[in-house]
Amino acid sequence: MVDFTVLTVDDDMTQLELVDTALASGDLPSIDHIRATTIAEAKRIFAGNRVDMIIADFFLPDGDGLEFLDHVKSINPLVNVIIITGHESIENSVSAMKRGADDYLVKPINGRYLIRIVRRILESRNSFREAAHLSAPHHLNDTPDGLIFQSMEMANAVNIALRGAQSVASVLIRGESGTGKELFARLIHNSGPRHSKPFIAVNIAALPESVIESELFGHRKGAFTGATANREGRFYAADGGTLFLDEIGDMPPTVQVKLLRALQFKQIEPVGADEPVDVDVRIIAATNRNLEELIEERRFREDLYYRLNVLTIEVPPLRRRKEDILPLVEHTLHRLAKGKPLLRVSPAAMDRLMRYDFPGNVRELENIVERATLLATGTVVEETDLPGNLQLAAARSDRTAAYGGDGLAGKAPDTSNGGATPRTDFTQSPTSETENLDQQLAEVERRLILEALDATSGNQSKAAQRLGIGERRLRSRMERLEISNPFK
Repeated sequence: MVDFTVLTVDDDMTQLELVDTALASGDLPSIDHIRATTIAEAKRIFAGNRVDMIIADFFLPDGDGLEFLDHVKSINPLVNVIIITGHESIENSVSAMKRGADDYLVKPINGRYLIRIVRRILESRNSFREAAHLSAPHHLNDTPDGLIFQSMEMANAVNIALRGAQSVASVLIRGESGTGKELFARLIHNSGPRHSKPFIAVNIAALPESVIESELFGHRKGAFTGATANREGRFYAADGGTLFLDEIGDMPPTVQVKLLRALQFKQIEPVGADEPVDVDVRIIAATNRNLEELIEERRFREDLYYRLNVLTIEVPPLRRRKEDILPLVEHTLHRLAKGKPLLRVSPAAMDRLMRYDFPGNVRELENIVERATLLATGTVVEETDLPGNLQLAAARSDRTAAYGGDGLAGKAPDTSNGGATPRTDFTQSPTSETENLDQQLAEVERRLILEALDATSGNQSKAAQRLGIGERRLRSRMERLEISNPFK
């Protein structure tokens, strides 16, 4: 059984043989050594295979090793990379290490030294994966739902939040759904002078438009049908503390006017009240929408935007900070253990998670891990415990990166069905005038094969039966269409 896969990229056949000999000797686990002579070839191999380590030449016929290093790290930061070169340069060495390389070697490669480096990397990987605690992530509070991160992008966002926490200025948190905007709001509140006062969170999008004004500002008895008693709104409940307004872009224009007044004059007007009420509330707003576009469409007030946008925090999506995936997975596994034996994630499953872009961000990652723990039959979460649509989407993402576009069909994958393979519409017209019949038939064949592989969790024998053809014929078609089994 292969324990470790190494991809060497070098156009010097002598060096490839040297690396091959070194990896086959020494006290190393079973290693599958794959070779490539160009970056383009290496990208295709990396897209279709689980690769644990890359040894790449600095100078290659179609680019340099640093370009491939950046490509690999953008897809899976856990992959270890060693850069080799025939021209020793301190500047190149420093550049490689800064961009994530584990080591930098000068040709001719010393086989014994290479073995030592590989052994050191293997020991480091094993100790990291076997650790019962997170590998030095930042915990910003002691609750199970605290911010967990290792990436510089998140560190920068957190630093901005912590600096802004000491003031009482309004804050606008921007980011995609599921990135943890409310956690940032709580961090600001808990780190500031109002930490002992109330923190009240309101999701504007979750409230019917007819009740938003009453929910925020309260109402007086008899103000409208059903108002049988006075009601204090969320502003009043947050007096002295922080009011977090999530999905602020969904606030109706009529309520925006009253919110602007509350920000300007520190007063609110309950529905049906004769006199305004003084309140002292810090506002933190969040949105996943483009407020500038809403302003142009006259759906969001520009003066309110500037009142809210005193300090802006951009929360990066998970696909831009993949270094955070492993600590987030470990954290979620700890949270779900609840006294039971702690599950671990296999290298193959982790590789698949690292290659996925997570359109639902951290929230989606947590749901996937929780589902996998329910399906796992042993103490290890395997690749087969992950959702099939995740594996298929990750494979497509790999091909997109490898081929400079959608490697399957020449167009972006359809994610409207939760990332599942789209059903073929045999009645649709060609996507362009230049697309001929052979291209359309190849596309239909490709989609049917991928659907069969998805439905059978990558079992090619069962997929062939599902398609009504022999397994050898299926393999032949997959080779012709350049389809790699996304489950292997």
